[in-house]
Amino acid sequence: MDGKKYDYKEAYNKNLTPKARLHYLENARHDQDAKCPSCGSPLHSNCGSPAKQVGIVDPLTQQQQVVQPVTNVTPAGSSLVNPFNPQAQAVASGVFGNQQMKQNAVGAPAMYKDGSPLEGNAFIGAKMAAEKAGKDTFEVGGKTFPVK
Repeated sequence: MDGKKYDYKEAYNKNLTPKARLHYLENARHDQDAKCPSCGSPLHSNCGSPAKQVGIVDPLTQQQQVVQPVTNVTPAGSSLVNPFNPQAQAVASGVFGNQQMKQNAVGAPAMYKDGSPLEGNAFIGAKMAAEKAGKDTFEVGGKTFPVK
């Protein structure tokens, strides 16, 4: 329940004193007749925020801050996404090696067999091999499956 509805409800509450009921009625009428400071229309939800009415005030300096407008324009790319120029990347690749060289240096197994992460799965690998050979069925774990 918003404030105006609550004020109207309490303005007709017979358990309150006439002075209190009048106060609630005055508040409700004020809310009904109030105009939005930014657009001049009756108050609505999108203009009711205090930051939109007076702006953002820095609590330390008591100065009004400039509010950055919201737009649909994407910001400029960050230099942190790829902070090194191609020459520096080539030098680093020469010193440290590429991904495969790094894995071989620590004795790690190859990430993918033949470039596909799914070929490590026995079922998918057998299916792909059957498709490549042009077969209609393939066998995994003693069971025969159709190539669809």
